[in-house]
Amino acid sequence: MNFQKELYDKYPIDHYIIEIDGVELHQFYTPDYKMDDILFIKNNNNGTYEPKVYNYAYDKNTDEHSGIDIAEGGVIFEYVRAVKNVLKKTDVSKNTVTEGSLYLFQWVSSINIILESQKYNSKEHDLERSRQVKLF
Repeated sequence: MNFQKELYDKYPIDHYIIEIDGVELHQFYTPDYKMDDILFIKNNNNGTYEPKVYNYAYDKNTDEHSGIDIAEGGVIFEYVRAVKNVLKKTDVSKNTVTEGSLYLFQWVSSINIILESQKYNSKEHDLERSRQVKLF
């Protein structure tokens, strides 16, 4: 069984191209799975899509786009770089190295997990787990 095929069959995806500041970004939408708040760019090295903007929103009234660019120095940027490096494929016969990537659902799920974990304040949880009394 092909898990990805079953997933894409169950959740068909609409594809939109958005041009912002001369950059072609790709938005994907399915009503049953929130993924339209992450924009992707096409990676010409391996033919896949990689995340470029998260928390994307479009205001129809003002015609303004907003979102957070995945830029060097951020946790998500380092995650994307790690995925591309760890999952790279080497073809010895052609003497080529192709960057790794994830499927769209994998990118969206993993980025949302990272964003949620960044919000998490573990101080209260750690106090509760160790059964210590909070003095202040």
